[in-house]
Amino acid sequence: MTTLLRKGGFVSGMAKAWFSNVRKRKLLLSCAENKLLSAVNLVTKKFPNEKL
Repeated sequence: MTTLLRKGGFVSGMAKAWFSNVRKRKLLLSCAENKLLSAVNLVTKKFPNEKL
């Protein structure tokens, strides 16, 4: 992506949009309050006999 960013033009715009979306996703996931509980629920459903 960094290489595409340096090329300029339309491709550069697409790379910038990609980086922007990655930042937004990171911020959204870092602010999610119930992510630990959701992870535990997923693991217990998939592996019901395993200890956590």
